[in-house]
Amino acid sequence: MKFQAEKEAKFAEAQAARKAKAEAAAQVAAEAKSEKAAAQTKLASKAAGAKASKYGNVQTIDKRAERIAARLEAGEEAPGFFGL
Repeated sequence: MKFQAEKEAKFAEAQAARKAKAEAAAQVAAEAKSEKAAAQTKLASKAAGAKASKYGNVQTIDKRAERIAARLEAGEEAPGFFGL
């Protein structure tokens, strides 16, 4: 009985830790998203003030950053450098 209670307590702690970690990751992702939106707004206002380009704007997309942000939103770890 005592062993079962300890096991259940450890399981509950682990669940709480995973939940807290997921919430923290979601918060980091939300902050990153808001910073990205602010940077986009700043860039757009800067571009609007600049001389119009002959060929228009070229929007670049960093797919790797988007995949990492999606992983963080899902509560997974960000990829490391060769597992380090």
